[in-house]
Amino acid sequence: MRTNCNNWLGRPKITKTQLRGARAMLGWTSDELARRSGIHRRTIRKIEKGEARPQRKTLALIVSALSEGGVEFHEGGVRLTG
Repeated sequence: MRTNCNNWLGRPKITKTQLRGARAMLGWTSDELARRSGIHRRTIRKIEKGEARPQRKTLALIVSALSEGGVEFHEGGVRLTG
């Protein structure tokens, strides 16, 4: 998994748009991402809307679930790996 090396308060710089895009590429609902990441769907929705700033652990769990699903984060975007 590659993430943008720039940090934002010590967190990988992954935008809400990238998160929504990654989920859409996989055809996952926010409920599916919640199930796979172990993060409550309300939290995921708030992050994707920009209403919440995720903690490092939360973001790591979300990114890990999406990466295991087949997406790769890179500088400026996200893409399917397969």
